[in-house]
Amino acid sequence: MRMRAVVAVLVVLGMGAFLAGCDKGTPPTISTPPTAQTACVGGKVTFSVTAAGKAPLSYQWKKDGTAISGATNATYTIGSVAAGDAGSYTVVVTNAAGSITSAAAVLTVNVPPTITAQPAAQSACLGKSVLFSVTATGTPPFSYQWKKDGTTIAGATTAIYTIPAVTNADEGTYTVVVTNGCGSVTSTPAALSLGAAPTITSEPTAQTVCAGQPVEFTVAATGTPPLTYQWLKDGGEIGGATAATYTISAAASTDAGAYSATVANSCGTVTSRAAALTVGTAPTITAQPASQAAVAGSSATFSVTATGTPPFSYQWQRDNADIAGATEPSYTIPAVASADAGSYTVVVTNPCGSATSDPALLTVTPAATEPVPPPAVTGPFITVNGHPLDRAAFDSMRESILDYYAQLYAQFGIDIEVFRAGARGRLFDLDLDLTALTAVITRGLVEAEAERLGVVITGEETEAEFQKQYQAMLDTYGMAEQDLVDYFAIYGGTLEEFKEEGRASVTEQLLYAAVQQAVVGPIELSEDELRAYFEEHKADYSTEEQIEASHILVATAEEAQAILDELARGADFAELARTRSTDTGSAAQGGALGWFGRGVMAPEFEEAAFALEVGETSGIVQTDFGFHIIRVTDRRAASEPEFEEVADRVRADAERAIARERFDAWLKAAREEATVVISDPILEAMYLKDLDLDRGIAAFERIRDEGVVEEEYISFIIGSLYEEKMASLQSEIELLTTQLPEGPEREAEIARVEGEVEKARQAALAAYQEALKAFPDDEDVQERISVLEGKEALPR
Repeated sequence: MRMRAVVAVLVVLGMGAFLAGCDKGTPPTISTPPTAQTACVGGKVTFSVTAAGKAPLSYQWKKDGTAISGATNATYTIGSVAAGDAGSYTVVVTNAAGSITSAAAVLTVNVPPTITAQPAAQSACLGKSVLFSVTATGTPPFSYQWKKDGTTIAGATTAIYTIPAVTNADEGTYTVVVTNGCGSVTSTPAALSLGAAPTITSEPTAQTVCAGQPVEFTVAATGTPPLTYQWLKDGGEIGGATAATYTISAAASTDAGAYSATVANSCGTVTSRAAALTVGTAPTITAQPASQAAVAGSSATFSVTATGTPPFSYQWQRDNADIAGATEPSYTIPAVASADAGSYTVVVTNPCGSATSDPALLTVTPAATEPVPPPAVTGPFITVNGHPLDRAAFDSMRESILDYYAQLYAQFGIDIEVFRAGARGRLFDLDLDLTALTAVITRGLVEAEAERLGVVITGEETEAEFQKQYQAMLDTYGMAEQDLVDYFAIYGGTLEEFKEEGRASVTEQLLYAAVQQAVVGPIELSEDELRAYFEEHKADYSTEEQIEASHILVATAEEAQAILDELARGADFAELARTRSTDTGSAAQGGALGWFGRGVMAPEFEEAAFALEVGETSGIVQTDFGFHIIRVTDRRAASEPEFEEVADRVRADAERAIARERFDAWLKAAREEATVVISDPILEAMYLKDLDLDRGIAAFERIRDEGVVEEEYISFIIGSLYEEKMASLQSEIELLTTQLPEGPEREAEIARVEGEVEKARQAALAAYQEALKAFPDDEDVQERISVLEGKEALPR
């Protein structure tokens, strides 16, 4: 019994101990696990867990399975989230009875936008498309808002903002705000500036010179720089003539022709009016006057024959003294007197020089009869070396020039009449007068030379050349004759009127060419001379790298991409160019641009084209003209030929240069030595001003002082001429500064010219103040006085 009791006690004690050892409580359970969260970089995130179980409970947070140091609470907070904090977060809850791991809670970290490619500043031509774009990184999706000068642009809410056809109102500064759920960023400003196509403000003027004399053609143009220039002779480019001024140092007869200049910039191209260059030769006497004896009361006639460039002027002399009125090829004394006996000579003159005949003796038997001089006659409107020109020729030429400028300005929506108002409008009209006058006088010189040479252009010659040029025009522009008929139906005129004007122009071209050929004469060059010419002009015969290419031009990037997609599916490039390209000139040729070298096309076009292999097609290439797709069809490497390879071309070029030199010399002399009589005093003063500014000023001041001619703006005209003189003197100062060495001599000369500038300024100011009395409300007069009183810039 005692043993059982002991055992019972031991059992009870053992069970108690066992139960005491098992009393650790329940293991933890998670009632609220941590939840997934999304945060922006720099934001704050807190994960939390709710757990139950025998206390105490301990916590250990983990990221992607790795314990986070110090994260041992029921909550875990990241005070400033970084991109590297993104991941899967869990927490292990532990007590004495065990542990439990929560479900994973994912932390997504979003990044605010950052612009990696800013919109670029652009310069565009009016009417062209412009595309701004931006590239940003960060957490999408992004929203975009473009602004101009800080003002929101309605509907501009994509990464690309396109202006299909820019206007003046589009010029400004563009930015874009890129936004996502974490913030926004504003791009750097991109300026859009507008460019203007070139406009010729001063046309090259026709010239007549003598062989060996220099000739200078000048064109002035406005437009967005840089402007490029290319001079043409008879429609063909002149090598190296790429400045605003083209100079022929010594004109030859072969240089005669029609000179024009093409002015271009990134926004377009404009070609000046053609200015005729005529080159003449000095007179040579081929038949001398003969000596003779005459009885008093009988008649005596001396005559002379000369060759050279007409028109000629003649001045007969007796004993080296001029005979009044004796200005014809022959000189007749109707009834000789004893006083007429003597030595007779004649000076034959043309614009290129003069020749004096051998003396011819007149022996007279004395008599009392004296001749009576003929009465003076009134001359025509203009006389050039005795060749009369009527007012109608001048008026017609002036009207043609005015029509040309009216049409030119109308293309830009400008009424030319705005330039013809007020005092400055009078100057505009006088410049028109001078241009017409110069053209008429030059035409008179050339026509007189043609008449002297017996040059006649037949109707057959005119028609053949006209048809050739007419067809070339249609081919160049891809037109049919019906297209011209439709054009005239819309804009006025008829096809027949157009053709008649064209035939008249061709006749004049042929006449000029025939006179030039006659004046120049034969040209013979040895092989040594040709080789010397080749060495001197070797660069003209070298060929730079060239490619032959075609393109398709469209207005938008979307259109260009659509065409690329069609090409990828096998569409014909030439057919797409014909039907879709906005470059109508090349479209008619299936997009073909022909051969070209570097420096011809827009820089972006050139870079893309020359990077292509033969047969390869580009991606989308944007220029100021629009969006291009380019295909290279052939390529030529640069080359430098030997003389033998280009001998025929060298001979033609050398002969052309010599001919130009001879003809230019003739034309220059013809102009300088021409005897021009103009019945209109104002026109005469303008002509003198063109020859010599001081003579022109003197002529206008004489008109003002005599008061015979009614010219209400005479004082304003005189003031403008003195301002022109100021500009000329300022140029002289600049020349002295560059050409004379520093020192007292240069300073004294500059001071002298500066004194002349001040005299001219005072004279101009006085003239303008007189003009103001007559026109107190004229803003042009007021402005010139303001400028001169402030001693500011010279004439506009």
